[in-house]
Amino acid sequence: MKNNKGCPCGDNECDKKESGQGLEVKGKPLLSNKEYNILHKRTYFEKWLDQYNHIMEFSRTVIQLLALILQLVILWKLFS
Repeated sequence: MKNNKGCPCGDNECDKKESGQGLEVKGKPLLSNKEYNILHKRTYFEKWLDQYNHIMEFSRTVIQLLALILQLVILWKLFS
């Protein structure tokens, strides 16, 4: 087996360079910063949802706990 010092993919003749997170890809970005900001504007509704995110998570957890308790009560009544 050859000792490959050229490329991490195993090809000695490959010209790709190894970077910190894998292979470097040289190319132009898909969107400029201005285009990205135009396409990804946050709406009022999205900002509102973000503001009340923790309350929604808490209510979801409480509803799931209530559903679990109700299921346990139903199973207890069925088998007793």
